[in-house]
Amino acid sequence: MQIPCEPASARYITLTNPSGEDEIGRSIRYLATTFAATASFLAGGGSPGLFAAPTPANWLGGSGNWSDTTKWSAGVVPNNSVTDTYTVNVDNANPAASTVVLGAVGTPSYTVDAVHIDAGDRLYISNGSLNTSALTVNGTLQLDYTSTVTLPTDATVAGTGTILYSLQNSQLAAAAGTLTIDSGLTVRGGDSNGTTYFGGGGGLLARVGSPTTALVNRGTIHADGNFQLLVVSATTIDNQGTLQASNGAYLGFESNFSLATIGNLVDNGGGFAILKKLINTGQTLQVNRPRGWVLASGTIDGGTVATSGPGYLYVPYIHVGVLNNVTLNGNVQVSGDLHIAGTFGGAGTITIQNPEAIEGSGNISIETVPSGITVRGGIATSFESQLPPGWVKAHVHMTSNQGRIRAQKSILDEPGRLHLISQGETITNAATLEVSDGGTLVVHDSLTFSPDAHLVVDGGGLLEVEGNFNLSPTTDFLDVLPRAGGSAYSSQLIATYTGTLTGALSRVTPGITVQYLAATKQIRISGTPVPEPASVGLVMGMLGGLACRRRRRRGFRG
Repeated sequence: MQIPCEPASARYITLTNPSGEDEIGRSIRYLATTFAATASFLAGGGSPGLFAAPTPANWLGGSGNWSDTTKWSAGVVPNNSVTDTYTVNVDNANPAASTVVLGAVGTPSYTVDAVHIDAGDRLYISNGSLNTSALTVNGTLQLDYTSTVTLPTDATVAGTGTILYSLQNSQLAAAAGTLTIDSGLTVRGGDSNGTTYFGGGGGLLARVGSPTTALVNRGTIHADGNFQLLVVSATTIDNQGTLQASNGAYLGFESNFSLATIGNLVDNGGGFAILKKLINTGQTLQVNRPRGWVLASGTIDGGTVATSGPGYLYVPYIHVGVLNNVTLNGNVQVSGDLHIAGTFGGAGTITIQNPEAIEGSGNISIETVPSGITVRGGIATSFESQLPPGWVKAHVHMTSNQGRIRAQKSILDEPGRLHLISQGETITNAATLEVSDGGTLVVHDSLTFSPDAHLVVDGGGLLEVEGNFNLSPTTDFLDVLPRAGGSAYSSQLIATYTGTLTGALSRVTPGITVQYLAATKQIRISGTPVPEPASVGLVMGMLGGLACRRRRRRGFRG
């Protein structure tokens, strides 16, 4: 039997009576109970809710807070409940320009069925959150500090307006599936101080998307404010529009991606940050400006990193960057930590930059410094002496050197110290260790020179070996460069050791004498260097010139 429950909508309730009781009587009692409960709820101030369409809530124009009931056409603050749902319009074509503030005081959260922002109007969210099933932005949606807008699974943001990020810990995301930015939209801005730490120390980022959902961009995502960081966050990025960085701002990628598949990527005086993995196999990442690309706890996997002019790859404070199976033809500057894994080579330089900052570290982990690669830098001695116990800065964790390692003054132009720590018990130098005026190279283990290895003294500097110092039993080199101003070295201390010294520096720059002081475990030099390569080159050049003149004379006579 079918009893009409809501005649206007022609819906019915089907009742069964297995016991054989009177069905009409049971139906009448059911309807009477239902209608009485509904009437009591409505009389108590409730709304039709589940029985009615969402209520339009139109902003009445001008500026004000979302929580102000007098600013809404519905006379209540729009916020869905079990019984009431709302569609929000800012400001439903009201002639007055409108700015609606959601949050600012406290951390309110609102849920509505839909939000529509007109051209020329603004919804500003700060310390608040908004959950909506649909979002159309023809004006401006501004996401400030600690603000979130969450859309349902597989959601599309529509419109022709702007989504503006202005501070950290702000996010527009879908609950699951895919977030799509439609073709008429521009997403711009970022965390206003994001390029200091690139999200390090807490990950408080300005995010477009989520690390757990995919992103499709058909519009423009543009990091455009100086020092701002705007992060595209996704499991995968399908860029059918434009990704752009300009005016000193950075666009970050919290997703695995490759240059071959990322789509239209525009550098207009900005930079890009790798927060997950750049899949670079078979490709070249070209960096043409200082900090043009940043490894912010990200990985470059495979391929080549090349720099030109003043350009360099940067590892920022509080981050660990990884180069895995990479060829480096250019410069890397490290304020955080750099880990080098797999096959590594090329012709490049890794410089430790500003480990003196409280957030800085300047540490490098590498099994072997290969031929063609230089590692250089140092932490100011005055800063290092004030470090708390256990703090490690300006350290190279390694086993052997086949390239060049140089200790030099800090970026503050103060005496600097560069530390080498072995991944075993001994560091082997098969190429060049170099100390410069004001630089100290500290080896925290025993040090062994392979045949034909070099120690370079560039105007001064000191090698400290905390262990045994084993020189080659055949040939090794002490290359001494002239001091500033050309003055002579006079009993200049160039090396110390705490264990035993084996062997001697067998090939020494002409003009330099070496003293080995076993009692104090020191090596000192005196004299004025006459660089052997230069003198040999001069002689060979003179001989070559004479030979050429003789041949020309013989030819003329013939």
